Amino acid sequence: MRILSGIQPYSSDSLFLRWHSTSRRTIWVCSLACLAISAVCIYAITMCRDGNTEGCSPQDSWIPLVFAASFGLVGLYMIPESQTIIDPAQRRVRRELILFDWLVLYEKSYEFSAFKSVFIKRNFDDEGSDTVFVGLRRLKGWRLWIRYWNTPHKSPCEPAEQMAEQLAAKLGVFVEKSDQNELLVIQTLPRRVFRLDSSPCEFCQASSLRARCISEITSG
Repeated sequence: MRILSGIQPYSSDSLFLRWHSTSRRTIWVCSLACLAISAVCIYAITMCRDGNTEGCSPQDSWIPLVFAASFGLVGLYMIPESQTIIDPAQRRVRRELILFDWLVLYEKSYEFSAFKSVFIKRNFDDEGSDTVFVGLRRLKGWRLWIRYWNTPHKSPCEPAEQMAEQLAAKLGVFVEKSDQNELLVIQTLPRRVFRLDSSPCEFCQASSLRARCISEITSG
């Protein structure tokens, strides 16, 4: 745990990426709204147990208790925010959990060599907006999620594409896309698209991946 100061030990070309794509003010408003609802539910519990509410017995106090706990936990969960820092000068990726934009509750550092690709994942919702995630895939297969966006159903998410390309350029890795259970591996230079399969190709032999080249977009 440490306090953020005005002087940061990061290079000028470092990337500071917050988990929420929405504004911090919106997150604060939602958090305060959840905490306010939780406080109202707690007040209803006390009124119910004291017998000051008609038609409500002390045995019924578990109903507002569930709402109070649920909204309270959600409100508290939204207060700290995760931040990922990409530092090309030190070739390290840092993950921080920040409270009130000045207190670092948790931090962890990774070397660039610990990651093999940038990952884009889309979760589809037929009745509403899709959720697009951008993260880093580690050599062990674990994912370090960076940011998410809510987009209209099946519409492109240009901010996610731009961030993925920027991260790939900083870390010197390629970009993977997960779309409707189909995994595509995109090599930056030259630009080619591959589908994971059991048949090897030149790109597989160079990157230790087993893939099948399904289309070549351009060679330059």
